[in-house]
Formats: sequence, structure tokens, C-alpha cells
Amino acid sequence: METSSLAFLVYGLPACIVLYYLCFFSRPLQNGVLLVASLVFYAFGQTVYLPVLAIWILWSWVLGLWINRRKARGHRGLGVTGLAVVTNVLLLALFRLAGPILALVYPSAEGLTLAVPTVVPLGLAFFTLQSIGYCLDVYRGDIPAERNPLYVGLHLAFFPKLAGGPLVDFADFRRQLTHRTHSAGQVNRGLCRFVLGLSKKILLAGQLAYLVDFVFNQTSMDNTVVQVPVLLVWLGLLALCLQFYYELSGYADMAIGLGLVFGFTLPEQVCAPFQADSLADFWRRWEITSLGWFRKYLYGSIPRQENQDMVIRSLALVWLCFGLWHGLEWTFLAWGVWNFAVLLSENSFRHVARIPGGALRRIYTLLTVAVGFVLLKSPTLYHAGQFFIDLLGLGNNAFSGDFFYAALREYWAPLFFGVLFATPVATRLSVFLGRRGRVLRCVAAIGYSVGLAALLILCLAFLAR
Repeated sequence: METSSLAFLVYGLPACIVLYYLCFFSRPLQNGVLLVASLVFYAFGQTVYLPVLAIWILWSWVLGLWINRRKARGHRGLGVTGLAVVTNVLLLALFRLAGPILALVYPSAEGLTLAVPTVVPLGLAFFTLQSIGYCLDVYRGDIPAERNPLYVGLHLAFFPKLAGGPLVDFADFRRQLTHRTHSAGQVNRGLCRFVLGLSKKILLAGQLAYLVDFVFNQTSMDNTVVQVPVLLVWLGLLALCLQFYYELSGYADMAIGLGLVFGFTLPEQVCAPFQADSLADFWRRWEITSLGWFRKYLYGSIPRQENQDMVIRSLALVWLCFGLWHGLEWTFLAWGVWNFAVLLSENSFRHVARIPGGALRRIYTLLTVAVGFVLLKSPTLYHAGQFFIDLLGLGNNAFSGDFFYAALREYWAPLFFGVLFATPVATRLSVFLGRRGRVLRCVAAIGYSVGLAALLILCLAFLAR
């Protein structure tokens, strides 16, 4: 199940909220409700993986206690910590490689590939990072090993953040398990943010995905069969950037909003990334907790002196691992190498500072990011190359054409609102209205509530369709 599914919105979420607040008299009971809800959430559609999740929660709990015990006896606990890292990485690699290996070994055995589950379990990438992070925190002495397995389980499997983050340090999450507050205003803010995130995911990212898939399918064909207009490819590139942004931002808003409903404060995952004026600035605003995890546990754990070569090697390792964490294909590796190369050039040559004007620096940043997004979207490097050839008009393709105008007529609404809300217009409008009179603020508040209700109904209609 996903937090943007119709079953979750109509049945799962209301039932969970009601049961949670019926247990207002007991915090441990509320935590138990959340853990059971997380396991049920995970089981829907992926029941076969539920034992894997339960076993891995217990394994992470045991590893933490084992590391703590080794350290208490005067050992460093490095071997057990290494075991924790290796087993988690192997778990992720096993599921990521299961499908390709079966297809390679048994290309015609359709029954076998149907009998053996090859779909990567929901949220496995985030789950493994949090498990490794918990064990490393115990090893480094940042936190004591948790004796209650339910707390470890809820930290790893908390359903609002299970599918797409954000990542949370165990120390911060553990503190909120026992000390958190609830209020009507907090629940209201949480539900509002959840609806906004759902709207981003369904009404913008979901609709733009159709245009992106169409353009990428067209550019993957041979140029002698289909010639895609240059303007259509650029339109697809714009839609791709917006789709990725609203998927990431939408999931983050839904997770943070649901966290507020249950009294948890989760960290931000994205912060106005298209306002960045360099790639380094962009990566301070995009996938904040995910890249922050690699900086903290990988880059920060590598011993190095004030040696520029060691810093460069450490940075290269971080981006290599960050790329492979997204997927075990060559395109993800190329995406990591591309980001590392551009960041290295920005740091070494300082060429961004020589670009005149903030608008030009933002355009440079957007184009740099868009190249990486094409690599993330393309199934192979060959397809990415085909896309860039059509993008630059090097495939004898026309500059414009009927396909472009048809796509513009079909998708003008998600493109227009996608571009509009990727800018700070909503924030500035909120600040502007907040400075006006009481009557205008009251009208704006009513309009905001009615608008959110309309967005929720529209999202449900799209999901039902």
C-alpha cells in the first residue's frame, strides 16, 4: 500500500487515526497502534515481504544490543558493526538484483519469475539506511542500544516515512516516542499539509508522468521510424524536472503532515530547490535527509587530513554510493559520476561565481540538474544518449511539429501550475495576506479550507478513475 492509494485514504488512514486517539490515555498503547498500523500498511499488496520486514526489525534490534555488549566488555564492536552494514547492503542488493539475475539465467521461465517475488519491497532503500544508521550510532556511542524492540520496529517501519522518507535519527525519533504532544491545531496543520502533498503527487506529478513517459518512449525509438520535435523533447525535459520535484515534495509533505497528526516532528526533505544558484546549493535543498545520511555516516566517517586529494576521494565515494543506492544500473552510476564531476568543477574552478546575474545562475543549475534527471529516468545509457541527441536536434528531427502542439494542449494545466508552484509565489502570497486586515485574512483562511477540500475530492476522483 502507498499513502497516495485510495484504500489507504478511505479506509486505512481514518481507522488508524480513530484507534490512535481512542488510546489517548496510554502512550505505549498509542505506539503499539502505530506499529501494528505500519505492519498492516506494509502487508497490503506485499504480504509476502512482511516476514522479511519483521525479521529485519528483530535483526537490527539484536545487532544494536550485540554492539553495545561488545563495547561494554572493552571491545570496539567493529566486527559486529561491519556485519550490520554488510547484511543490510546485501539485503538491498539481493532484491535489486533478483529480477535481472532470474531474467538472465531463465529467460524463458515465466512461471519461475512469477513464483519468485522480484519486486523490490516498498521503502527498502530507506529502511536499510535507517537500520545501518541505528547500528552505527550505537557503535559510535551517540546513543545506547535500545532494549525495547517495539521502539526499533517503529523507528524503521513508521508508515508515514516508510515509502519515501524523510530519514530520521534514532535519538530524535526515540525521544518523540515517549515525549510528544497533541493538539487540534497540530492535527489541522498536519492534515492540511498531507492534502497538499497528496495533490502534488496525484494532480501534478501523476499527470506530468504521462507526458514524460510519452516523450521518453518516442525518443527511444529509431530516428528513421519516429522523429520527435525538438520543442517536444524540451517540453518533456521540463515535465521531468517538475515530476521529480512534485513526487519528492509530495511524499515529504504527506509524511511530515501525517507525522504531525500523530504528534511527531519529521525533518524537511526538500526546500525550494529551483531557487538554487549552483549545484552545491541545489543539493542542500534536495533529498536533504538522504544525502545528509551519506555525508554523516560515510563522508564524515572517513579519516582524512587537510589533504585535498583525500577530500576529493571521499566525495567521489559518497556520490558513487549515493548513485548506487538509487539503483544498481549503469545510469544511476553515471548520475552519481555526473554530480560528482560538476560539484568538483564548481569547487575547483569557481566558475559559477563568474556567471552574471542570479537568473542565469539558476538556469545553469536547472540545466545541470536536468541532465542528471535524464540519466535517472532512462533505462540505459543508450536511451539517455538518444534523448540528448533529439534534445539538441542532432537526429535530423524538426524543431516543431503537431506532436508538440498536441502535448501542449493536453498538458498545459499541470505544466502551468507545476511551474507556478515551483516558485515562491505561494509563500509570498501567504506573507502578503498575513499583513493585510482581519477581514482579508479571514476570507483567505476560508478560501484556503474550501480549496483544500476541493483538492482532496479531486484527488479521490482521480484515484477512483
